[in-house]
Amino acid sequence: LIRIVENLLSITRIDSQATHLKTEPELGEEIIDESVRKFKKRFPEIRVRVSVPDEMLFIPMDATLIEQVIINVLENAALHGKTTTCADVTLRSRDAQAVFMITDNGQGIPPEIAQNLFRPFFTTKKGGQGIGLMLIAEILTKHGFKYSLTTSPQTHLTTFCINI
Repeated sequence: LIRIVENLLSITRIDSQATHLKTEPELGEEIIDESVRKFKKRFPEIRVRVSVPDEMLFIPMDATLIEQVIINVLENAALHGKTTTCADVTLRSRDAQAVFMITDNGQGIPPEIAQNLFRPFFTTKKGGQGIGLMLIAEILTKHGFKYSLTTSPQTHLTTFCINI
């Protein structure tokens, strides 16, 4: 219930900020650490490995909303991956951009489902609301960040990538 309320509040916050978010340069490593800490409270059985560069990466963002994105991606891996036991959260610098990558070892996502995941209110779970991934798409779009999802049921790896 808390997660649903947080997601709804985030949607309201995005809508009330019209077309421009207030962003501040934030240390990417701190955003990851806080997101993983919150995720581990709810899913202590899932191992999360974090990899960050040696140099500090300051990224212009709304920290609260990007934390919400990372938590939602991890929670979806835990809830829908069925076989998820481990996730990797990586931050790196590539071609003067920051890249967040979240990879899990769950069962993978069939292509016919993957193409619909970020549509409003799309859910594969009975009783699901379909707002978590919709919120991810909305937050990243408002920030002007590009995102992608790759999945392989054969290798059981799903990777969500955010290019900033």
